[in-house]
Amino acid sequence: MGSAPKLIITDQDLGMKVVVERVLVDTRQRWWMWHIMFKVVEKLPKNLLGNEDLKKKLNNCVWSELIEPEEFDEEWNKVMEKYGLKDNEWFSSMFASRKFWVPAFFRDFPMSSLIKTTSISESQNIFFKRYSKSRSNLVEFLMNYNNALDGQRSNNNRLEYLDFNTIPTLKTNSALEKHASTIYSDSGFKLIQSEIEEAVENVTMVIVSIFGENEIYAVNDKFSKNWTVSYSTSFDSYACSCKMFGRIGLAVHCGFDDDIETFIVVDETKQEYRDMHGDFYGIARLFEGDGDKI
Repeated sequence: MGSAPKLIITDQDLGMKVVVERVLVDTRQRWWMWHIMFKVVEKLPKNLLGNEDLKKKLNNCVWSELIEPEEFDEEWNKVMEKYGLKDNEWFSSMFASRKFWVPAFFRDFPMSSLIKTTSISESQNIFFKRYSKSRSNLVEFLMNYNNALDGQRSNNNRLEYLDFNTIPTLKTNSALEKHASTIYSDSGFKLIQSEIEEAVENVTMVIVSIFGENEIYAVNDKFSKNWTVSYSTSFDSYACSCKMFGRIGLAVHCGFDDDIETFIVVDETKQEYRDMHGDFYGIARLFEGDGDKI
């Protein structure tokens, strides 16, 4: 491809770990989180299997994308000590390898919250397995492959029709929510709508400061955590101390409601094209992969 990937997701295969470190020297390796957390049930002592409090505390510690590595270490050790797991060999090995799979150690990597598993490739594998068999000859394979593509295109056509003929129901007065309803697919909008609704209800802006060409917004959430969002007027860009987003994500997580349009950059040309040429836009989307759009 001409250049090494910035991040690669694998399982815990040690051979793969060695190869990545030797060959892709500038690539960060991340282990498939779902696979690790799935093993927890197998590794827990039998007397802790039904402990919902342990499950909640461990998930809050491991899956959180808002804590720093030091905070993770502290919370993990509290859980291990409280439930007598400090001497558990598997949990100890997972802690020793935490930089390969815990979200707290990927906070410095852009968009890392979207890249935790190999679910995209796995979903494609599962999809094509419905149409193919391992013993198929070449002719049968090609016929099954074409049937699979026809199925994807048909499903995508159905979703495109729903997108262009469904009017989303707004749950807040946020201008961001209204704007998002015009650019996201129906399923994608429902996902981000819940985040917008939560932000509006639980996050407040505390203070606004201006330093040269930067506008600094201090915000507070329901957990009494403080976050700082900075807006550069010269570069028209945003950054948040939570490191989970930039630009339009500002309003999603920080819940601004007043004058939100100040913070939204709308690609009017793209929106006009979509409004005027919806049918052609839908056809083009047929070739973008699986029909279940995000």
